[in-house]
Amino acid sequence: MNEFHFNKEHEATLALLALLVLGNREIEQGKFRPASDVFAEMDRDELCQPL
Repeated sequence: MNEFHFNKEHEATLALLALLVLGNREIEQGKFRPASDVFAEMDRDELCQPL
């Protein structure tokens, strides 16, 4: 594996870890909605879209 490829994989891994940390922080702060609420809203929006 060349150094460039390794660095890109390392960069992507760090970016994913950062997203996990931010997500966990928001959950701890109560900044989330239950998935069922989100999916219900998506279903309502989809039904309201003109064909």
